[in-house]
Amino acid sequence: MDIREEIENILLKEAENLLLGFSSRITDQILA
Repeated sequence: MDIREEIENILLKEAENLLLGFSSRITDQILA
């Protein structure tokens, strides 16, 4: 596997985790 592809996959996963955490925090504030 290409190193660049591996880095892209890692960055994509990190971005997804950030978005999920961010949106869940927003919904928590809305429901609170």
